[in-house]
Amino acid sequence: MTRVALYARYSSDSQRDASIEDQLRLCSEYAQKQGWTVVDTYFDRAVSGDSLLRDGILEVMQDALKHGFDVVLAEALDRISRDQEDLAAVFKRLRFASVKLVTVAEGDISELHIGLKGTMNALFLKDLAAKTHRGIRGRVEAGKNAGGNCIGYRVVKMSNTSGEPIRGEREIVETEATVIRRVFREFAAGRSPRRIALDLNRAGIPGPDGGLWARKIVTASREAVAQALNATHRPRTLLSGLLVCGCCGGSFARRGQDRYACMTHIRTGRCHKSRTIARKALETRVLDGLRNKLMEPEVAAEAMRAYAVETNRLNRERRTAGDADRRALADIERKLREIVSAIEDGGYSRMLSDRLRELEAKHDKITERMARSPVDLPDIHPNVADIYRRKVARLADALNHPEDRHEAADALRGLIERIVLKPGPKPRQLDATLYGELGTIVEWVVRVGKVGLKNTTITSVACVSASVNARA
Repeated sequence: MTRVALYARYSSDSQRDASIEDQLRLCSEYAQKQGWTVVDTYFDRAVSGDSLLRDGILEVMQDALKHGFDVVLAEALDRISRDQEDLAAVFKRLRFASVKLVTVAEGDISELHIGLKGTMNALFLKDLAAKTHRGIRGRVEAGKNAGGNCIGYRVVKMSNTSGEPIRGEREIVETEATVIRRVFREFAAGRSPRRIALDLNRAGIPGPDGGLWARKIVTASREAVAQALNATHRPRTLLSGLLVCGCCGGSFARRGQDRYACMTHIRTGRCHKSRTIARKALETRVLDGLRNKLMEPEVAAEAMRAYAVETNRLNRERRTAGDADRRALADIERKLREIVSAIEDGGYSRMLSDRLRELEAKHDKITERMARSPVDLPDIHPNVADIYRRKVARLADALNHPEDRHEAADALRGLIERIVLKPGPKPRQLDATLYGELGTIVEWVVRVGKVGLKNTTITSVACVSASVNARA
């Protein structure tokens, strides 16, 4: 009596669970025709055939060593494995246990089957992987989700005209999206994942699974923005990267005991300036200089005059260039209408066609240039200095509030072009001179937004350069 063990497998959740029963029934009929006795069945549900880490196939190899059966029967060789190396391993172990491997599709399996069918199955896996990645990429490029669902979104069930489901559609769950934005915003402001999770739980906001928030959940969300944030490391202190030595032009950086020192002097000794300054003392002087000295009327008046002159010059140039482009565009459009009219009247020729394409290219070029042309710069508010001082005072106060500290520091740093430190006339004295870009300051002053909290990022006005400076 020949004892036989049946093995079945299907690899995808999208296949029917009854696929196992179909395979086992087919194998049972084959065994009955051969006069074999089925003594056991093994199966793996929804498991890929590219790995041997499957409970069913592992049990087959273990029981084969116990001589519980004489033959292993499967529907086809790819049900055993699609990996060439794994297929050879299963065949070798079964043969060592004196157990034959038979399939309904190929019959008795030999070394020739292992070589040829194993190669074909391996190529099938490679082709399947390429098609899968292509499908995923196509879905992403079409603006659809290519993976599972996550917090902040819900699955949208839709069908095409043929009734087939359209996969990958998602819509934002606004209540959950508000929480996600809060997590990202607080992490970007420097708060730890543990503190963010605690605050969410105290506010009674449910976690992704309806339970409590934990540090590891927030950390998973944090990783989504970590690379972007790492590209722009947050400065360690308020003045990091802004301090310049007035003797050698090198940078000042924080050293031991929380003091700033000339790094050229520290590293090479080529700069003779050995004086240092406490971080807190320098920050206090800089904030006072920003608030009370950088935009004093007598200090900023000349810079504002130069800024206004430069602004007016740029505005005149832009208006002149814009007028010339508009005249040229009108002339080209007139010529285009004449050519089109001539062609409609039957006067077509190759020269007219070439001229038409040439004029159309010029038309597109001028239109594109006009679309890129910046608008006139705004006039300077007469009370810009007073508004500036009030805003700086609020930002300086915001530095004392943990929830606003980082954004306020970024805004204040944006107002400073550089700070030059030089030895003063007295022993151990360091004088600090602040330099700011007036265009940046003016743009920031007129920006609408709650000072010290949001909308305080600084961007400079293009093509306008006028500096102001003050002693701090």
